Amino acid sequence: MGDLTISRLNSNDETYILLEWLVPAASEVAAGDAVATIETSKAVTDLVCAESGFLTPRVEAGATCRPGDIVGYLSSKRPVPAQGVERATPAPEAASIVVTRSAQELIDRHGISATQVAGLGKRVVKALDVQSLLGAVASDGRRTPLAAHQRAVARTVQASHLTIPAAFLVAKVSATELVAAQRHIGQRARAFIGLPELVISAVARLWKDFPHCFATVHDDLTVEPAERPDIGVTIDVGTGLYVPVIPGADALGVTELASRLMDFRVRAMRRGFRDADLGPARLTLSLQMESGIMLSRPIIFPGQVCVLSMCGLQNELGLDADGAVRPHEYFHLGLTYDHRAINGREAAAFLTAIKGALERPINDVHPATESADRSE
Repeated sequence: MGDLTISRLNSNDETYILLEWLVPAASEVAAGDAVATIETSKAVTDLVCAESGFLTPRVEAGATCRPGDIVGYLSSKRPVPAQGVERATPAPEAASIVVTRSAQELIDRHGISATQVAGLGKRVVKALDVQSLLGAVASDGRRTPLAAHQRAVARTVQASHLTIPAAFLVAKVSATELVAAQRHIGQRARAFIGLPELVISAVARLWKDFPHCFATVHDDLTVEPAERPDIGVTIDVGTGLYVPVIPGADALGVTELASRLMDFRVRAMRRGFRDADLGPARLTLSLQMESGIMLSRPIIFPGQVCVLSMCGLQNELGLDADGAVRPHEYFHLGLTYDHRAINGREAAAFLTAIKGALERPINDVHPATESADRSE
């Protein structure tokens, strides 16, 4: 009937890894069913059938694949299962649950009970799901293998350090006006507005003034300008590090940005990101908002020129305009930049412009959101 092929999942990778098959060889599948998991440099995503039929895998689990590669075949008649491909088997004491072979190996190796497997609440249990149950349990009693998603993070970090000559600047941003804007817009929109949303809004509006900060540097040292400010933001709620992207962030109001970030957090908790949600970004905001963290120097993600880092609010005493001592809040905003594409002068001008935008009065920098305007 048709071939099962790997489509291009993102613009950064030329190869992917087929981690595991989610259904037995020769089983009947329907259009829209997830039949395998694919690992890219950004995420682990499902390979979905476009049509119904009986599945014959053509590659082993763990195989390296390229976009366009044929990894399976769908036929109208049930084929004889091929030897050596990864098969899914029913979980013990849970006939309605399907467990992939690699997941079952982890279950057997670590003595995970059927009750724990059933507690995952998944119809198809993958190796990544079982790894979430392992905690600090090591395969040999001492070492814990990195999860597939963390291995993807490790590759990105290594590639960044090996290929990008990075430099770093940091600015101290007064949060007086920003906190007032956060409260004001939240009250008008009747929604929770966080400080990162206001930072993303200010940064996105500067992309036309600083095009090189949103560009892409290729291996031949050519620079590709951005057509719009697609802003990535780091999300880590304990299920792994994700960098989902807000396309055309300059066209969105603050309340819509807040809605996007809330959706990202929910997707991260449910591990519900698709690869298309995760890139490519033209600039990334790395969030380190934990109390007591004052400074963060992030890596530059390959394909980007600049990455900003935002830390949590700090308090200090200072002089107001009348010379009186008053408490006020501030935070540090860092900028890691690719020194091949921009120099310190341009990087400092960009960071200073962001700082200035965030410290201006609310009506200059944070106009009322579209929904608030329409309600008045």
